[in-house]
Amino acid sequence: MTALVGEALPSRALAKGYGLFALVTGVAAAVASPIGGWLYGVEPRLAFWTSAALMGAALVAPSPSPNWPPARAVGGARPGGAG
Repeated sequence: MTALVGEALPSRALAKGYGLFALVTGVAAAVASPIGGWLYGVEPRLAFWTSAALMGAALVAPSPSPNWPPARAVGGARPGGAG
């Protein structure tokens, strides 16, 4: 996943992008663990089925266009002159 951050952002924003990615994934892991434990305490199968439902929802959620990320021009420059 971090490779996608590097491909999607211009070089001047890489540090901020990687930092934000690490923050979001860290917070998600910190929040998901106690919720998963609580779900397991209620009913062991509930943690599994909740996870399956969330993954199914992610599959049908809107996804980026087929042209994302934009192709790089020869020499590493982005189309339109950015980067």
